[in-house]
Amino acid sequence: MSSLESSAGRPPKRGFPAGLSERWPEESASSEDAEVARLIVVNLHAASRGRGVRGIARDAGIDEKTLRRIIAGATYPDVRTVARLERALQVALYPPWPRHSQDLMTGTTQNDGATSGDQKSDRGT
Repeated sequence: MSSLESSAGRPPKRGFPAGLSERWPEESASSEDAEVARLIVVNLHAASRGRGVRGIARDAGIDEKTLRRIIAGATYPDVRTVARLERALQVALYPPWPRHSQDLMTGTTQNDGATSGDQKSDRGT
């Protein structure tokens, strides 16, 4: 049985992002989608500049509970939510490529000198 199959022969559930990181959001996640979610949260923290969750959610036009669940790693943010947060904070939250400090397939470290929160978006924000 491959590592991608459960005992019933089905792929395992993807789980929540925080469940795929030893210390959410400080440490890398073990799957690509969870790592993207983690980097969005890291960028959100950096962009918040001390603003509260309630105010950010209000300015973005999203539910505060949804934002709290994203920050806690209890759910994956959808594209619409990320776009609204980016507009409200005037910063790109979605991480640029390459996203990872570690290649998930080989376990090798990648370091191109860029950090996900330091790059400007070319989307006009």
